[in-house]
Amino acid sequence: MQLDIIKSARPAFLVLGPVTVGLAAAVAHWKGASLDGGLVLMILVVAVAAHVSANAFNEYFDFRSGLDQQTRRTPFSGGSGLLPAQPQLANHVLAMAWGSLALSIGLGLHLALKHQPALLPLGLLGVGLVYGYTRWLNRSAWLCYLAPGLGFGGVIYTGSSWLLAGALHGVDLLIAMVVGLLASNLLLLNQIPDIEADRRVGRRHLPIRVGARRAAAIHALTSAMVFALLGFGLVSDRLPLTAMLALIPAGLLPALLIRTLGQPQLPARLVQALGMNVVITLLLPVLLGIGLWWSTS
Repeated sequence: MQLDIIKSARPAFLVLGPVTVGLAAAVAHWKGASLDGGLVLMILVVAVAAHVSANAFNEYFDFRSGLDQQTRRTPFSGGSGLLPAQPQLANHVLAMAWGSLALSIGLGLHLALKHQPALLPLGLLGVGLVYGYTRWLNRSAWLCYLAPGLGFGGVIYTGSSWLLAGALHGVDLLIAMVVGLLASNLLLLNQIPDIEADRRVGRRHLPIRVGARRAAAIHALTSAMVFALLGFGLVSDRLPLTAMLALIPAGLLPALLIRTLGQPQLPARLVQALGMNVVITLLLPVLLGIGLWWSTS
């Protein structure tokens, strides 16, 4: 059935976009902006459509390269498995990728021209990341690592906050870095189970270049940086004390790192770590947003 192509959008993985937009709305409210519900909804559509497009392009190009037929899927990596099972849907998935991208571009262009034309270069960067990630960026270790962070922290968070608050402040850089590191770390760990399959089709992401153990060490270091940035924001009064809620997910870090820094190739331990990584990536910005709203109540 053609409706099966929805699987290639990876619906369960689309949560980070709304969470990021929600955090930007909380920051704008904390800054004193009056939120426009319609504007928030349009920004949300732009973000989710771009993410759908990126996932669908990834599914299509991974199927065409033969990667999908070689990966061992986990709940967090390896693709949806749709196209190896139903190859006749490949062109439909590609059409969904282009259609979602067109929706994101069209609505994003409208928002930028109406509210903030200076956002156009940021939107162009977003389009390049969506289309270029699977085609080109995953052949460069550091570009591949940085791309998700640029997409969610640099484009979605920054663009949303700019539109909703009308201006950017120093705290936006801090929060964009937090969101960006979380997003990049999410993809970094998810690449470890696919190292051998990805290498065979020409990918050169960070776990391929440095190995699973060093990639896990990079993940540990940047995870510590996330919480250090939050700590800096709190002690420097850039964030209100109620934002301390965002430190709660740090409690999961020891258990996660035990599973990645020792033997990250062990399937059962790695899948547990991937799940914890997802929880931290989603829970932290939600709690940060709640803390910001709380500070104004």
